[in-house]
Amino acid sequence: MDNNEIIKQAEAIPQERAAALTSRINANAKIAAETLVAIGRDLKAMRDEKLYTALGCADFGEYCDKHTDIRQRQAYNFIKCYETYGKQLSELSGIGVTKLTLMTVLDEEDREELISSGDAENLSTRELQEKIDELKSKYKQLTLDYGQVKDAKQDAEQEVDKLIAKMKALAVALKEEQDKNKELESRPVEVAVQKPSDEEIKKIQDDAQKAAEKKLKAAEKQHEKEIKELREDLEKAHNAKLVAVGEKIEEIERLKSENAVLQSNAKNMKAPDETKARVKFYISQIQNTFTEVIKTISEVENDDEKAKYKTALEAVVKQLGGAVDEL
Repeated sequence: MDNNEIIKQAEAIPQERAAALTSRINANAKIAAETLVAIGRDLKAMRDEKLYTALGCADFGEYCDKHTDIRQRQAYNFIKCYETYGKQLSELSGIGVTKLTLMTVLDEEDREELISSGDAENLSTRELQEKIDELKSKYKQLTLDYGQVKDAKQDAEQEVDKLIAKMKALAVALKEEQDKNKELESRPVEVAVQKPSDEEIKKIQDDAQKAAEKKLKAAEKQHEKEIKELREDLEKAHNAKLVAVGEKIEEIERLKSENAVLQSNAKNMKAPDETKARVKFYISQIQNTFTEVIKTISEVENDDEKAKYKTALEAVVKQLGGAVDEL
């Protein structure tokens, strides 16, 4: 064997060992990932089926302390990860159980974004927790604001319904009063024991007629006053509703402006998670607001006013479409 062959054999030895180690590392990593799924699955079965009682343990925590090397809190983390990610957990094992557990409080879309963007793996545990807290706080505030607006709208609609019901009741009462007065007018004058003269009969009839007319006019005047007050209240409620429509249209304009800024920024860089969340929320708000505007305008009884609001809404929609085309 010459020197060149000896040198080649010597160089081949480290390469063979490195290749063997790499193969074992990858195999063990695969085993570790599958083990992570198995641990979560088995711990869940032990807890849910209370199999720990068969080993003489009073609860799941006692079982973890006495029969495993896993603390109770770690066990719950394994279970939570298994329940959230399922068999996908084996593919995410490189992120770590701690980070995967932190992300279980988010919805599936946000978790997928953190994973696909690499933030889940590259950020530190503290940085990832801060990002998750920021998302939770933002969504909580947005949900609270939307709930308050929705409650205020429902209160206004209920008040309008009450006023309409009261107005209908007054109209029924007025008709009953008018029918009663007509009955009094047509009723013959009762004859006394001593028949009154024609002049006395005529005077009684005239007095009854005048009293009926006076009572009718007083009732009509009172009802007209109440109906006028109801109409004013209804007009105020209607105007308040129209103001709400205007505010919703302004909100659409504001969202359109913010969307234009977001689209402009997106051309130069990938939008951060916060921007994506805002865009997603604002688009949802635009859809909800547009639906509420359509519903409110459709409830307007005056055709001229309805046409006016319809024209205004069409102009806003056209402006939004133009802005989207310019993106």
